[in-house]
Amino acid sequence: MLHIREIAASDADAIAQLHALSWRDSYRGILRDSYLDGPIFEERLVLWNNRLLEPTSGDIGLLALSGTNPVGFIVACVAYDARWGTYLDNLHVLPKERGKGIGTKLP
Repeated sequence: MLHIREIAASDADAIAQLHALSWRDSYRGILRDSYLDGPIFEERLVLWNNRLLEPTSGDIGLLALSGTNPVGFIVACVAYDARWGTYLDNLHVLPKERGKGIGTKLP
């Protein structure tokens, strides 16, 4: 069963894993293999530790869990732009979990 909850600072490792796996799958052939096969997880971990420890006002993040396993996440900047509104900064789902409607359940 899918459970969705707010992202916490303690989720940085799980978010970084999801982000790196998603990029490795989705951006293969677009970004250099040396970059995707390199220390992308460590890079994402630094990014997410920083972002989650000091969140920007108006940012919201949701984590999708299948049981206790993280399978996707979303981060949006609410009221980011006066004309366009909310900015969807990240939406990532584990490659093996795509096509199951997880992304559509992350409001």
